[in-house]
Amino acid sequence: MARSPSCADYEAGLRAGLASVSVRLSDIEHASAEYDPTTKRVTIDAFSVALLDGLIHELFHHCHYHRLASWGAGEEPVTEALEDMVVRYINRSQRRSRWWRRAIKAKLSEDV
Repeated sequence: MARSPSCADYEAGLRAGLASVSVRLSDIEHASAEYDPTTKRVTIDAFSVALLDGLIHELFHHCHYHRLASWGAGEEPVTEALEDMVVRYINRSQRRSRWWRRAIKAKLSEDV
């Protein structure tokens, strides 16, 4: 029987997924964060959502689309629960928090 993914497993997958998306800050009228699969861009309204939380949430949509889509209407609550779990996991470690802070800063400074 296969084991369920741990927070460390999810975080490692999201780190890998971050490499394949661009990240931008912008005012979004209809959402606090969104992922566009056609451009592989995550856009976050940092005024209405914490940057790390919004990015982790949208990376789950990017990295685990097929798994989450199988939940149908329950996709958002499942994504929010996973986001909360992984963000708490990241914030419990200075090393992990530092990695994400540096990675986000680098992503935001990339030219698109």
